[in-house]
Amino acid sequence: MGFIDTHSHIYEPEFKDDCDDVIKRAKEAGVEKVFLPNVNLESIEPMLQLCSKNKGYLYPMIGLHPEDIKEGYNDALCKMYEMLASNKYEFIAVGEVGWDYYWTKEYYEEQKTVFEQQIGWAIEIG
Repeated sequence: MGFIDTHSHIYEPEFKDDCDDVIKRAKEAGVEKVFLPNVNLESIEPMLQLCSKNKGYLYPMIGLHPEDIKEGYNDALCKMYEMLASNKYEFIAVGEVGWDYYWTKEYYEEQKTVFEQQIGWAIEIG
């Protein structure tokens, strides 16, 4: 029986030198699929490139992480929705989303609103 890793950020710069080795070790450990939640607008392209290189093994998600909800977040949110709704990309889910008040509560209300909005995307687009 294989496993699914439902949350990995191996597209981040920290993995640029050993990403292939990480994937190899995951496969050797029995991981059959890896789901990659997006965190912000800037991380979409590296995530999509890595998924394209590893089609059928890595699966992209799209969403705005609560820590990235700050000044100007609405532009990022609109662009993400456009990408999701276009069906041009093979996003399997909306993520990484939620509430995160560990570091700051500065955007407390905005985090709730954005979370609800992104849940709406998931419902609307399926």
